[in-house]
Amino acid sequence: IVANGAGRVTRPMWHLPNGAGTPCLSAPPGRPWNAYLCAMQHSLSDRTAIVASIPMFAGLRKKDVSQLARSADEFSYEHRQPVVVQGEAGDACYVITDGTAAVYRNGRKVTDLAPGSVFGEMSLLDGGERTATVVMNSYGSLLRISKSAFDKVLDSSPVVGKALLRQLAARLREADRALYG
Repeated sequence: IVANGAGRVTRPMWHLPNGAGTPCLSAPPGRPWNAYLCAMQHSLSDRTAIVASIPMFAGLRKKDVSQLARSADEFSYEHRQPVVVQGEAGDACYVITDGTAAVYRNGRKVTDLAPGSVFGEMSLLDGGERTATVVMNSYGSLLRISKSAFDKVLDSSPVVGKALLRQLAARLREADRALYG
């Protein structure tokens, strides 16, 4: 690990993602490797608890949640660094594990996100365009669950699909009530 004068890491750390047997340097697809710091900061049990806390995954079996947690990677981001950009293709969802972020839609700040906040989960279902830009308000780390990892879990069990449909129906009802009372 190489740190600059401010104590910040300036080069990525090597880690063993997803329990792999060989080290690799990983960064989110389409992003420069040197903009991301790779760190396995949370144990598998911690990542499992984080994944289980995502409302979209409520109702999934423990083994399915564990499979998602094993496939998740953790990335560190610098202050003011974009995580996702509105209009880009969505290929993962993120959970903030440390730090804060801001959400911008059409250049206008919509909200702030704190540790435990989830964003990008709809892209797991359709891989559609990002509807907002998320920028870190501080140095922090995020857990990333890729669409391909999610698809593997979804393909492995019809129970997963049914649980997700229930969650989506509940979210749709909630949005409907918010719009129409």
